[in-house]
Amino acid sequence: MTDNIVIIPFEYHYNFSINTVWALLSDFGGWHKWYPTLINMVIEGGDKNQIGGVRKFSSKASNFVYEEELLEKDTNTYTLKYLVLVKTFLSPYTQQHMNVLKLHITGYNQCKLVVEACLTPHTAIPEEIIEKYKDVGFAGQRAMYGSLDAFLKKHAA
Repeated sequence: MTDNIVIIPFEYHYNFSINTVWALLSDFGGWHKWYPTLINMVIEGGDKNQIGGVRKFSSKASNFVYEEELLEKDTNTYTLKYLVLVKTFLSPYTQQHMNVLKLHITGYNQCKLVVEACLTPHTAIPEEIIEKYKDVGFAGQRAMYGSLDAFLKKHAA
């Protein structure tokens, strides 16, 4: 990655094996199964897990329609990359917004999810916009990946 990319990281820890978490996280078209806030999810441009497939969905919290294109899914490194295709409040400052998700083993039946929002700016991103992304984005990330944790706990019992 080039020096001008702004990376905003987020972490979530799971008390489940990396393979258990990866099985759900890597199902690009199936996130609504463990995060019920996502609704009306459809995949265009191929199979739900095919590189180049675009998932479209909305949220129960808003009428906004999200579009994300799967760029990479690597089972060997537990890495998932997708491009955010819709305009957000970051759009006036960025050429591209890609999310990179990577799982790491942290212990026996424990792993850490690192999510990096990789922003390619076409102009300087004001610090208050980055802080807004952290506030809004991290709250959403905590809710989403916390929902995955709750789903795993419920179905592990």
